Amino acid sequence: MTTIASGEVFDFLGVPDNVYWYFRPGFHGHDLSDVQMLVNVIMHKKNGETISSRMFKLPFEEPNRIFDWKNPKK
Repeated sequence: MTTIASGEVFDFLGVPDNVYWYFRPGFHGHDLSDVQMLVNVIMHKKNGETISSRMFKLPFEEPNRIFDWKNPKK
């Protein structure tokens, strides 16, 4: 839900392409794969490199929204 909601906020701010996320197995915390994904996003934004295929994939069905608001500029 936070990713969906933040997408509406970034869209409102005029930068809709600034929400990046991925899921990985394991515990809550940071590990090497998180750093690699962050570097991938930086290189994508800075140099136009291809974004990882692991980005934006849900390991479950997308849930129903628990909020009903959208970007008021739409």
